[in-house]
Amino acid sequence: MQLEIENIWKSFDGQPVLQGISLEVIGGEVAALLGPSGCGKTTLLRIIAGLEAPDNGRIHTNDQDITQLAPYKRNFGFVFQDYALFPHKNVAANVAFGLRMRHWDKPRIDQRVTEALALVGLAGYESRPIYELSGGEQQRVALARSLAPAPRLLLLDEPLGALDRALRERLMLELRGILKQAGGLLGRPEGMTAVYVTHDQAEAFAIADKVAVMRDGRVEQIGPP
Repeated sequence: MQLEIENIWKSFDGQPVLQGISLEVIGGEVAALLGPSGCGKTTLLRIIAGLEAPDNGRIHTNDQDITQLAPYKRNFGFVFQDYALFPHKNVAANVAFGLRMRHWDKPRIDQRVTEALALVGLAGYESRPIYELSGGEQQRVALARSLAPAPRLLLLDEPLGALDRALRERLMLELRGILKQAGGLLGRPEGMTAVYVTHDQAEAFAIADKVAVMRDGRVEQIGPP
C-alpha cells in the first residue's frame, strides 16, 4: 500500500504545528518521523490515522483521497507508547479484540491469534494475564494486536519509549524483522507498510527504510538511514 502525504498544514490556537509537510511511503516501506518533542511528528501521525483533520493538504492511499475518511474506515493499525492493553483480559483476548470487532468466527480468530503471537515471539502466551508480563512482552502483545487484523498501514507512536534503554535497544533490532516478516502473515510479500514516530536517532536508523527529519513543523530532510 502506498501512502502520500501532500502539503499538510495544521495549527492549534493560531500556533502552526505542521507547515507544508509532504512525504511518500511506498508499499512495504518503514518510514520514520524523527525529531524532538514538539516538532509535530505525533500530530502528523494522528492526521494520517484520521484522529485529527488537517487545515490544508491531502492524504492519499493508493491514489484514493482519504483526508476526510473516518478512522475506522481506513483499516490502519496503531501502536501506542503506553500499550493501551486491557489489563483484565489475557493475552489472547487482547490480540483478538480487533478481530471480534470485525466479526471473525472463532476458529479464524484462534488461528490468527496464534500466528500473530508467534510472529512477535510470544508463542504459547495465549492464556497469560497481562499483569504478569514485562514491559517488553506487553509491547509485543500490543504489536500483535495491531497486526492481527491485517491493517493496510501500521502507525507506531514512540512504541519503545516507555522501556529502559537496554530493552529498547534489543527490541528495536527485533521490531524491524517483525515488520518485514509480517507480510507473510498478511499475505503481502513486500512486508508491512509502516510509519514510525521517534525522537531517538539510533531507533529510527535501526528500524526504518526511510527517515524524515522534522523540526518546528517542517520536514528538513528525507533519506535512507
